[in-house]
Amino acid sequence: ITERLPDRPHTVTRSFVGAATVLSKAQEGWIGAVACEQFARGHVRPNSGQRRAMTSLLLALKCSRATGTSIAKGSPVTLHSILQDVRYAVRTFGRTPLFAATVVATMGLALGLVGSAFTLLSAYLVRPVNLPNPRALYALSWDTETTYYERFGLADYEALEPEARRLAGVAATLDAAVMQDAVSIRGLLVTGNYFEMLGARPAIGRLLRREDAAARGAVPVVVLPHELWRSRYAADPTILGQRITLGRQRFEVVGVTEPHAQLFRQELVSFWVPLTMAHAFPGADVWSRPDVRTLAVIGRLREDVTAASMQAWFEVWLHRRFPPPSDATPVAVRLDSLATRLPVDRDAVMVTAFVMSAFGLVLLVAAANITNLMLARALARQPEIAVRLALGASRWRIARQLIIESLVLAVPAAVAGLAFVTVAGRVVTAMIVAAWPPSSPPLENILLPLEPDVRVMAFLAAMAVVSAVLITLAPAGRLAGIRLAQAS
Repeated sequence: ITERLPDRPHTVTRSFVGAATVLSKAQEGWIGAVACEQFARGHVRPNSGQRRAMTSLLLALKCSRATGTSIAKGSPVTLHSILQDVRYAVRTFGRTPLFAATVVATMGLALGLVGSAFTLLSAYLVRPVNLPNPRALYALSWDTETTYYERFGLADYEALEPEARRLAGVAATLDAAVMQDAVSIRGLLVTGNYFEMLGARPAIGRLLRREDAAARGAVPVVVLPHELWRSRYAADPTILGQRITLGRQRFEVVGVTEPHAQLFRQELVSFWVPLTMAHAFPGADVWSRPDVRTLAVIGRLREDVTAASMQAWFEVWLHRRFPPPSDATPVAVRLDSLATRLPVDRDAVMVTAFVMSAFGLVLLVAAANITNLMLARALARQPEIAVRLALGASRWRIARQLIIESLVLAVPAAVAGLAFVTVAGRVVTAMIVAAWPPSSPPLENILLPLEPDVRVMAFLAAMAVVSAVLITLAPAGRLAGIRLAQAS
């Protein structure tokens, strides 16, 4: 009504509220509508008081078509009515751009902070490593009375491999460290089936194969990680076939892995060589000491085997392999998932809960401030809501309109939050790169890309919807509870 009669908004509202009060004794708003239509056509001749009421109501009925307010109570929710609410909300906020900009900026900043925290946690705890079906990869270990994460000896691994029928593949790795250009670098000596078991693919060249580890000291070849190839060798494809010195031996470079294909605790790995070349590295010759437990074992579960059944079988195997009173008798069996860059264990869950709770409080504070703004706006809209109620709109219909208005504001706020997450990720990455010591291992091995992905976008969208609902509860309760007499 105030849109159609901007010069007399309060007069029209008061007149209409009086008309609605006269007709409020009717059971349905349609009775008033029908009477008004008959009066407009001249079919009835009411007295002067009724004439003024019906004239005001007829004017309101005409205006309701422009605002999308339904006369009928309990009208069904349709796409057309929702689009009407969206258009009305856009027009309303177009008349108050400062209010809309304040809400969008406040909510966008809070969503950006929460989204940045989720992006970091998602990169290390949710996003899988760059390998086929990484959720089937597990590290096998156990605890004894004196040690945690006990490892395998070469003889233990050779005994496990043919018996582990629940695994589609099992491989062993051994840590090695060498000096190169006055810098200590870490590498892994692996069994010949290591990359085959992981399902890894080369970026260039090839990866290690079973024949590379067929005989001790026969094939001095090495595979480099993608990050080291980019940082130290400038992504030069001619590195293939060249020889580099590692320990006491020169190795031929045969391939480069795909980006971010390292598993947990392999962030600082700078090369992979066959386990049969262990004699080239000081203190790594497992062949001369097969009972020394220095090998880490990784397995890939078969598709029809669960982690629980594999853990039960592994516990039985360990007790048979190391019966009491052996110093390696297990007291706890570990089957740790290698699907993500960091293990999702109890400590990780506690850190995640603490971080997300802290940033969630920021979002709640922002939602509380926006709620105060929405309440102030709701108080100024009491006459408008009274008109809608008198026209027959249900209180749920009023609440739906307010929720849609909040969602209209949440959309640009989510876009602003996504932009904040993108910029924050790039700024933080640039700051870490600038402060990273040149003599340290390649930063690319440790720092994962912090660009928002589908998970982050879905999280921001969900948080935006939740925020929109939260900031609507108080205004909707305030407006839906008003009485016509109060508004007049």
